[in-house]
Amino acid sequence: MIRGIIFDMDGLMVDTEGVGRECFHQALVQLDIQYDGDIGMRMIGLNKVTIFPMLLEAFGTQETVDRILTRSSAIRNAWYNKNGIPPKKGLYELLDYLDSEGIKRAVASSSQRQTVEHHLSAVQVLDRMDALVCGDEIRYGKPDPEIYNNALDKLKLSPDQALVLEDSAPGVEAGYRAGCKVILIPDIAVHTERSRSMADAVCEDLFQVIEIIKKHNGAGI
Repeated sequence: MIRGIIFDMDGLMVDTEGVGRECFHQALVQLDIQYDGDIGMRMIGLNKVTIFPMLLEAFGTQETVDRILTRSSAIRNAWYNKNGIPPKKGLYELLDYLDSEGIKRAVASSSQRQTVEHHLSAVQVLDRMDALVCGDEIRYGKPDPEIYNNALDKLKLSPDQALVLEDSAPGVEAGYRAGCKVILIPDIAVHTERSRSMADAVCEDLFQVIEIIKKHNGAGI
């Protein structure tokens, strides 16, 4: 019986992954920093602690990394102030269904709490969450299962009672290693057969999750 849903946030609840990737590359261009490869894609699903050593290896010095992150953040915030933060398709309908069934919900995001609260408030769902676990509140980021273990503790649920919703490979692995059923809803990240094999189902959007829950709580999946 599914008694709780644990959401990732970026690229899953809010359509921010593509924006973040583009703003990162704009920062490199504005700072005239050359880099071969799409490091923005490699950062998807990871928290700041995990990302920083990756950036340090790619760009050489802490000063350079700090300049890139500061510029990228400024570009991203300007974009959000102008365009807002769009919710992903099916978000409100899924939350309405969870309300009707009395199913708990938490967010387990690699983003920092300030960002999580800002984004969820922007799409008017912060007060619809029972718990938050954020990237600056854990020691080990995804794909380590710590963030999902903490979310389970906050919801007072066992892994077999929770369904994890993820768009990134590190997130799918984290949910899988926590012992939860995992639904993959791909966004912009490319998934290998390995990450897909850890998911119990793949959906196109959050609308389809409603049917998964109905089937599971009725007849099992």
